[in-house]
Parts: sequence; C-alpha cells; structure tokens
Amino acid sequence: MVIMILAGLPGAAHADYYTSNVELVSKMTVTGGPRIYAAGKYLYFVRVKEGIEIFEKKKPGKLEKTGELKIPDASNAFFSDGTTAFISLAECGVQMINIENPASPVKLSEYNTVDKRWNDKVKVNLIYALEKRLYLGFGSVFRVLNISDMLNPAVISEINLDEGTEFERFQIEGCTAIARKYNELTLVAALGSNDKRVIDLASVKNAVTDVYGMKDSFLFAATENEFVVIDIWNPEKPRVVYSNPNYKSISALLIEDNLIYILDAGAGLAVYDIANPSVPKQTARYGRLAWPFSAAVSGDYVYVVD
Repeated sequence: MVIMILAGLPGAAHADYYTSNVELVSKMTVTGGPRIYAAGKYLYFVRVKEGIEIFEKKKPGKLEKTGELKIPDASNAFFSDGTTAFISLAECGVQMINIENPASPVKLSEYNTVDKRWNDKVKVNLIYALEKRLYLGFGSVFRVLNISDMLNPAVISEINLDEGTEFERFQIEGCTAIARKYNELTLVAALGSNDKRVIDLASVKNAVTDVYGMKDSFLFAATENEFVVIDIWNPEKPRVVYSNPNYKSISALLIEDNLIYILDAGAGLAVYDIANPSVPKQTARYGRLAWPFSAAVSGDYVYVVD
C-alpha cells in the first residue's frame, strides 16, 4: 500500500474554479492498508487489530510520525477532535484516548455498547464527538452520551429502530443520523426527538450501495459505478437529480464542506463542488491511482491510500 499526497486541489475556501494542476507531491509505502483520518495538523492511520499511528503533516507534503498506540482489538470506526480520539473495538464498544501529547497517546477509558433491549453487545459503526457529547451508532441503536467525565459517560438520549437496521452516517449539520435497512433509509434527529423520516430508495434507478452524506435535502450516494445525488425533500418520492455513470468501481466518497471527493478504481480521484447540490461541478481530477480506498483532506492537500 502507498499513501499518495496530492496538491493543487481546490480547498473549501476557493472551490469556485476548475484546476487540472493536481500533482503528486510525494508518496510513502505503508503496510496493513490503514484507514486515514485528518484533524488539525495531524493524520491518523487506523489499522484493524493493531491500533493507531499519529503523523504530523509537514509542508510540502511530508509526514512525520509522532506517536502510536497499540490496540489489539481495534476496529475501523474512528473520530478525533484534536485532543481526544475515539476508536471502535472489534466485539463492541469504543475506546477513548487522550492525544493532547501526540507523541504519547494514553488510553482514558472504554465504553461498552450494549443493546439494552436484548442485552447484546454490538460493534460500533458510527462515531462523532462535539462539545462534550459523543454520538454512537451501533446496530439499530443511536446513543448520545455526555462525556464531560469520560470515566463515567452518561446517556443523554437513545433512538432504537427495527432490528436489522444499521446506523451508518452522522450529519452534524442538522444533527441527523442516517440508518439503513436494505434500500430503506431512516433519518432521525440525534438529540432524541421522535421526528423520523423514512425514505425508500427502491424506486431510485439502480441499487444505491452506500450513502455518504447529506446537504440540505439532498443525499449523496453511489452505486458500484455511478455517483448520484438524490432529492429527498419529499421522502415518499425520492428522485435522482444528478448522476454520473462514468466510473468503474467507486470505493469511497468523502465530503468536506462544499466539496465531495470520489475515489474510483478506474477514474482515480475526482472532486466536485456541491455548493448547489443538484448541479455538482467538477473542480479537479487525478487519474493516476490504481485502487484507492481511503482518503483524508487537509486544505489543498489530499492523502490517499492506494
């Protein structure tokens, strides 16, 4: 595996122009196929059954390892706010880690995720933290915790959906959690109200294999070879307002502010301005990638695992 560091991409502050000047700044060989995440001036490499490595981003396009923490039962859901990291564990639960000193990350505590309805331990798929609140999606449960005291997290609210539903995404804009059961999506308010919107995507052409985010009343999703934008203003009649079928095998989409980054085995990396969600505008492309599957964005740089 190789980490490709690309420059010349339109950052969120100036996404209103098209650039073809995307170039490879540098690359580094890595093992284990890590998922990568960015927060502040650091990158986090997350490896299943191994743990996390922390790298400081040096310009131009240089990464310098600052620390690591071995976590033998680590899974791949991760979030960092720059001072605390949260990582899912293989069987169930989430580990909280103090990363204020990146050279020496320290485990703070663990929180077990148990579905109280059946007293079952469930693996975490979704993690987000904001203002002393931790948002966890595990199975058909979405739970919000007060983590002012990380040794004793307290449940603020909980949402339970039908068995077989999986919480997959969290949209901080509007505090909305997205859950899926086959082609049926459920959007729920994260703070415990009973306001729910159910969207049946079965009527949408082709099978949506993943839903990557939401902006206003639009979903951004993908089939294997097609990027689609779905208008869900009327949940009973979702409709595709944009589609681009010119992909070979989409492996990941990443939304940052008004930009969406698409990783594809055939087309490499494509970047779209989604300030107007119904009319995405391509702003950049880099085609010299083999099989990209994870990426992190920081300013005008994108870090791609290929």
